[in-house]
Amino acid sequence: MDRADGSVGWQRRSCQTMRISGEKWIASSEWPRGMRLPDMKTFVLRSVLNGLRWSGAAGLFARCCRWDGVVFMLHRVRPRSDAPFQPNGHLEVTPEFLDAVLTHLKEQRIEVISLSDAAARMRGEGSGSGRFAVLTFDDGYRDNLDHALPILQKHRAPATVYVCSGMIDGTANCWWLLLERAIAENKAVDLDILGHRYTCDCADERSKNRAFSRLLLALRSAPVDEQRRVSAELCQRYGLDMALMLKAEMLDWQGVRDLATSGLVTVSGHSRTHASLAGLSASLCREEIVGGCADIEQQTGQRVVDFAYPFGRNRNFGRREMAFVRQAGLQTAVSSKPGFMRSGETDLLAIPRISLNGHYQSIAYVDVLLSGLPAACARLTFASLR
Repeated sequence: MDRADGSVGWQRRSCQTMRISGEKWIASSEWPRGMRLPDMKTFVLRSVLNGLRWSGAAGLFARCCRWDGVVFMLHRVRPRSDAPFQPNGHLEVTPEFLDAVLTHLKEQRIEVISLSDAAARMRGEGSGSGRFAVLTFDDGYRDNLDHALPILQKHRAPATVYVCSGMIDGTANCWWLLLERAIAENKAVDLDILGHRYTCDCADERSKNRAFSRLLLALRSAPVDEQRRVSAELCQRYGLDMALMLKAEMLDWQGVRDLATSGLVTVSGHSRTHASLAGLSASLCREEIVGGCADIEQQTGQRVVDFAYPFGRNRNFGRREMAFVRQAGLQTAVSSKPGFMRSGETDLLAIPRISLNGHYQSIAYVDVLLSGLPAACARLTFASLR
């Protein structure tokens, strides 16, 4: 049964459980009803979050971790799906969970403000005081209008939606969506990536998840041109249509305009084709940034001053891309690097964010994230891997 806070209630059955602070924790291989078996990464991260909470480490760290603001990163907001194969399930949360998060932030006296107000506070120009939160949604999915906006209106909470204009037009290369669909609809997938042939069994849920992880790893690090070629191969070999897929999942331009005129949502840039900017030539990189923002301005009649780097990790953008964002006259840019906003420290062209991940839809996990300890651990891990 789902709890009121949007988290998933644990099924007792035959597994051994322990109760701490009124919450049940799973101690065997039994998983919540309706949730697919998570991969090892999800299992490990969930165990780490549980450990940080119940050991008291998160609470202790929160007392000494200073932060002024948190920018939450979300993508999709829609009712929970019972589909067994959901490799991109981490990108979506339920409306109930979003509602619970906003209620919790109010109870914790964390004010939800717009990104422009947050930037003003970082520059010492804002009038507010106390800790704050900013809501951001990436890509421009249709459910941002259908399911997220009503929750935002209920709480009078402002938000920023970063729109990839090519995903609205149906011209972007969303290879990860094609890969998910090809694996979901077939019992085997055969692909050539950078001259290496991948033949993957996709007969059941476990093999599908294994195939997706394997192919995702290969494609994520491939050059942009190779990603486009593989997408074309997926469409031709497995009868897929990228434009039709995007039309079904993404906002249309009228939906973008509806968000922009809602009084709560700021529509901002997220490139033109969602390519990793660091892998592009200088001219193409500028076109992705400037062109995507220009598309939005033409359709909405509103100036775009904020940007989100596609994928947003160290390997996806750097000083060059930040310089192009500055030259384009944009005032802020967000990344996917974990962290918080701190006055006098945060670079407004590389703002860190905290992901509200679909695999961790519990207010207890949100509190651990807000302690700052997971983000600190993640930064140390990334630094050691450079």
